[in-house]
Amino acid sequence: MFRLSSRFTPYLTSHDFLKFFAVVTMVIDHIGFFFFPDLDWLRAIGRMSFPVWLFLIGFARTRDIPKSMWIGCALLLGSNIVMGEYIFPLNILALMIVMRFSLDALSRVVFKSKEGLFYSFLVFCILGLPFYMVIEYSTFGVLIVLLGYAARHRGETCLGAGAEKIYFGAVMSVVAISQIFIFHFLGSLAYAAFAGFMAVGVMLYHFRPQEYPVLTKKMPIVFRWVLQFCGRYSLEIYVVHVIAFAALAMAIGNDEVEWFAPDLFFH
Repeated sequence: MFRLSSRFTPYLTSHDFLKFFAVVTMVIDHIGFFFFPDLDWLRAIGRMSFPVWLFLIGFARTRDIPKSMWIGCALLLGSNIVMGEYIFPLNILALMIVMRFSLDALSRVVFKSKEGLFYSFLVFCILGLPFYMVIEYSTFGVLIVLLGYAARHRGETCLGAGAEKIYFGAVMSVVAISQIFIFHFLGSLAYAAFAGFMAVGVMLYHFRPQEYPVLTKKMPIVFRWVLQFCGRYSLEIYVVHVIAFAALAMAIGNDEVEWFAPDLFFH
């Protein structure tokens, strides 16, 4: 891991920068969750992370599910059981696995016509809150995965340029409102969270795969390594740091984390 496998390009890429942003906001989110649950602004910042991960699932050309994703999902589930955390909703890796299985079939239905797109959008919005008890980010996450698919297949779906912008805006607005409601963000924090989601939506809308050979040569090696490490081992970072944070929270006496607590079956 620390030598950055040769299967990756040696150059910095747009994926590296996007995933670095997602890793940093993700860690901030989990610092708030495990150690400072009263600091809502940490959770608000952290909410900006998950749209990136789910967007990239839809944006990717591959539908392969690597063993590391299965193992990571199982490890997180196992650690939740051992440390007495919630089992449901299932973690985000479970949602990624489901979407890798179903995305091609789902996209053929959703993007066949604007009418189908409209009704599928309504259905996913309606199911969003009920299914939040089953799997993290629920059908709101599915909407973001579909954004990634639409961005990768520009010109191949029922969306024109104008309709695509409207669709991005609608999905990010629904996702923002759902997170504000679920996390009870109030006042200026709610407005800031909404603005943050809109900014992330703009960033994702303009995302393109790109390499930066000149910037790679000019950037100090330490900064380059950090960016590439976060961009290329984000799955491992996610799994390891969540388990480590949960164990540390338990060690320092966090009341919400205890060995095999049976009353925390649902979060």
